[in-house]
Amino acid sequence: MSADQSRALLDIFRCFPGIHADSDARATRDGGVVLRMRYDDHLHGKIARMVVEHIAARVGARQRGDDVRGDAKQGAAFVRLLNYASLRPMGAARPLVAPSATPLPTLLSHALIAFTEEYAHLAGDDLSQPHLAVWANVLRVIDDDGLAERELGAKAILAKRAVRVAVRDLAAQGWLHVVPATKAGGLKMLHLTARGRGARDAGKHLAESVERRWRRRFGAALIDGLRTSLATAANAVDVELPWYLTAYGPTDGNITGGLYLREQPGPPRIPARGEEWPVVLRRSDTGNQPLFALLSIALAAFAIDYERERLGDLRTGSTLLQRLPDTGAPLEVVRDDGVVGSGRSTPERHLVVVVEQPVRGAATRLVYPTPKSRRSRDAYPALVQEVERGWQARLGGGMMAALRSQLEAMDAKLDGAGPAFPDTMLWFRQLHERNP
Repeated sequence: MSADQSRALLDIFRCFPGIHADSDARATRDGGVVLRMRYDDHLHGKIARMVVEHIAARVGARQRGDDVRGDAKQGAAFVRLLNYASLRPMGAARPLVAPSATPLPTLLSHALIAFTEEYAHLAGDDLSQPHLAVWANVLRVIDDDGLAERELGAKAILAKRAVRVAVRDLAAQGWLHVVPATKAGGLKMLHLTARGRGARDAGKHLAESVERRWRRRFGAALIDGLRTSLATAANAVDVELPWYLTAYGPTDGNITGGLYLREQPGPPRIPARGEEWPVVLRRSDTGNQPLFALLSIALAAFAIDYERERLGDLRTGSTLLQRLPDTGAPLEVVRDDGVVGSGRSTPERHLVVVVEQPVRGAATRLVYPTPKSRRSRDAYPALVQEVERGWQARLGGGMMAALRSQLEAMDAKLDGAGPAFPDTMLWFRQLHERNP
């Protein structure tokens, strides 16, 4: 471990509630590291110990009591992961406030989820009918002449890893034919099979059918007004966003892939993102897009504004973390949020939570939020209000009042509240499960 890494680790200790100030890191003669860990004698100390033990096991470091020893590679990995779970990369804490109304992204989510569920209801058990996200994010953008695979990401606003998974599973399902490049530097082409063209046409028909049903159910005036408000919000964004809210990849629920590449404030403003997320400047007005696409774009734009504050992703902050007090929650309570207790589920790998080890005779295992998750959870109510005020300043108070009123009127007529945010990775799982 280098001197810089040792100093970084000591800095991380200071930003990790529960790790005692007496903890230290010493480099060994062979370039490794010995960590002398000491923990505070309270709940946060217990959680800090669990995080350290989880990371040490993950990187293959040796443990003796509270001490951790590893070689240079293990030490570097340990520093990176402990930093990831700490407060060090986080944005400033927000004041604890109570929600003043249903958060705007929750209203958008309820509407998008309800549209998706009605689409699925119309499709029934017909396996020739695609999931709404599959139609919107893949089938829709491939015409009868085909499309180069490398162009799919920019057409649909999908990260490269999402494109790879979608192409693989649609080809396995018999909806897509992949034509390899015939020469060096050539293009790998995607062509819809007859079955794929049928699914593309069926998806378009189903989406249009749901929107017609909603015009009857909620009234044409409400739907037209909502479309206008959503289009105004979407047109204020400088980049294209996916027609159906989707994750960076099948195991990464973040919309743009995180903060690896910094935001370019512009204009045009380019959001912070991962290397594989495509940047496509807005090409045209959004007014003619389907209602579900306008809902998705507005929700993605809100998530991007929320996540730029470095207080976690909007989906996790509005769902899993709201069910996790400092004292923990039974594993059964958060299984639907993807926590399985194996150490390998997405929330565990991303150090959002730590899970107690199994104990013989124990009725359940408790799941605890890590320090970064406690800050994300506590900041959520204030931060969603902060982002909404920013939209009011940019788009106008009247427009935002209309959007909120329209969504609240729709929400009151929906069957059940539904989740506070869509599962942005669900369509990957469903697509894979439908493979023969």
